[in-house]
Amino acid sequence: MCRTKNKKNGFSRSKLLAVAKHMPPLYHKLPGEVFDIKKSEVVKWLVQQPEILNYIFNQIKGKNPYIVYNPTTGKWRGIDYVKQNGSFSNCNVCNDHMVEERD
Repeated sequence: MCRTKNKKNGFSRSKLLAVAKHMPPLYHKLPGEVFDIKKSEVVKWLVQQPEILNYIFNQIKGKNPYIVYNPTTGKWRGIDYVKQNGSFSNCNVCNDHMVEERD
């Protein structure tokens, strides 16, 4: 991953994040509405940027990965993902929800 040295505090920053410097003025919380991350103009703009998506993916699969690749199937999965009888286990978001695995 491309990183640059920050002279102020010595921390590295990914060059992939530099695209955010070009973001136009956008709302994160829409005026007069309750905050909803799914309605954030900022988040919508960010996830449309390939550099941001690459940065997120690199972080998630990095040194302490949250996802792992299976070269046999060509698929990625979460490190705690366990499929039991068609439902997710170890997932407080999707417990008891039936799922259909797709290729």
